[in-house]
Amino acid sequence: MHNKPKPWIAVLIAFFATPLAMMYLGKLRYALLYFVLLLVIAFGLFFYLGSELAASLAKLLYLVVGITHAYKIAKHFPDEKIRPSYSRWYYLVSVFFVFVAMAFLIRAFTFEPFKAPSASMSPTIPPKSFLLVQKWGYGNYASFGVTLSRAAISSPLQRGDILVFEVPDEIKTNYVKRLIGLPDDRVEYRNKRLTINGLAIVTRKTEEDVGFNDVDNSAQIDIYEEQMESGSYHVMIDRELPPIVVSYPREFMYNERCQFDATGFVCTVPKDHYFMMGDNRDNSRDSRYWGFLPADHIVGKVVTILK
Repeated sequence: MHNKPKPWIAVLIAFFATPLAMMYLGKLRYALLYFVLLLVIAFGLFFYLGSELAASLAKLLYLVVGITHAYKIAKHFPDEKIRPSYSRWYYLVSVFFVFVAMAFLIRAFTFEPFKAPSASMSPTIPPKSFLLVQKWGYGNYASFGVTLSRAAISSPLQRGDILVFEVPDEIKTNYVKRLIGLPDDRVEYRNKRLTINGLAIVTRKTEEDVGFNDVDNSAQIDIYEEQMESGSYHVMIDRELPPIVVSYPREFMYNERCQFDATGFVCTVPKDHYFMMGDNRDNSRDSRYWGFLPADHIVGKVVTILK
């Protein structure tokens, strides 16, 4: 391929995909290098840098360096040099769609990043935290609003697992809550104390720093540690709020399996359903309000939290 690469085309391609720009310039090693860097930024920095601003700056730096590098290579490309066949446009388009398909399949079937939308899981998950969710084994294989497959859950679920799921009454909305009740469990929450199948969940009040810094409300907030099969975790209890808003309308499927009053509730979880609650017990819209979670609404299990 004899034609010299055009700098403006190299810059344009680099703006959208630097590895493809390097392929256009006949620099396969650079293409692989930028692809690896892209993976590090997309997955490594996204979850472990600890700062959304720092991760954004890293992405911007990657873009600026890639565009500048592509422009310089194209500008000084020797007139007599022959570009390899993989720099042709149809190869670039094919590689682009292959990588898009790979990214989609990875997000749909293996792991997908999410962002905690609210404080309902505080102090475990502060609002706007980044979450890495395991998809494989939970049957709901979709990404970017496109569902590829629905299957039965094959990975074990334990009480205490943190799940991302589609809300039954808002199918296009994803929530993150803690799994409290398995099918056939009798879940009772009275006077802000949790009981499952007649056994009280082990709790203890703690004064340790769990990352809760809401000064305005800290005087009325108590932090408790609970213990379940998946391990221990902290919950927030607001002494000024009731354990449940009794006046809230509860017209959900299987609502006859629940009894509500001013002190709390008791529910028996139906088959193929789960009972979910937020760790911020008095500020969480969960199964107390929208009902039991169908198994096929589970998106995946949270495996990494970047606060």
